[in-house]
Amino acid sequence: MKIILDERVTDWLQGKLQPQDRLYLDFEDGIGPFANTEISCRLDLSFRLIITGKNYPEKGLEVYNIPVETSVGVFHIKESSLPYFEEENFLTFSPQMALRLKGASGILADNIPLLRMSQEQAGVKE
Repeated sequence: MKIILDERVTDWLQGKLQPQDRLYLDFEDGIGPFANTEISCRLDLSFRLIITGKNYPEKGLEVYNIPVETSVGVFHIKESSLPYFEEENFLTFSPQMALRLKGASGILADNIPLLRMSQEQAGVKE
């Protein structure tokens, strides 16, 4: 499986990343440390692109066990999200400048938010 970022997305993400950041293409299925809810019954696919710093706690991140190399580094994804991906997936901007994940069959997810998760959000105090 591949995730190909178009040039505009690559440039935009590189401007958001700090050294040693980790990237997670999170499928919102209620599993993992970034879950907002345990409800996973949806009519549409929902993904989020999450950035964590090098000191983000490892607890719970083992569900992101599939590394996918991209032009900005490795995206970590959950095995549970694999059925929704195609062999080649493209991360682009929509005409409204929202992140969009698409494949040969069409749009897989639209309006993907980019979030930076901190140690404080994970409940870790320095």
